[in-house]
Amino acid sequence: MHDLEERSFNEWLVIESQRGEKDAFNTLIRHWEQRYFLYAMNRRKNRKAAKDVTQENLISISRSLRKLSEVKLSLSGEALRGLATQDDIRTRIYSSQGRTARGSSS
Repeated sequence: MHDLEERSFNEWLVIESQRGEKDAFNTLIRHWEQRYFLYAMNRRKNRKAAKDVTQENLISISRSLRKLSEVKLSLSGEALRGLATQDDIRTRIYSSQGRTARGSSS
């Protein structure tokens, strides 16, 4: 049930953010910021680099938010993860190291 509640909450935040509600947008960003940071930190093992990668992904999400369609909104959290997937994060982590991520086309 918790997953359904979280997905519904994420969907509501996305819709409200698309309507220009700044509080909803800020809540959405805060909600995902820690997840991206922990993933990047786990992969990079460097706090500054993890923060940089997280910030890049959150900027990407904020720019892409208006592009989410009604179909994608029904996926809520999955749609947000799709905007900045783990592969995107991995690519940014490796590029910050001057390397190419395995399985990436970079």
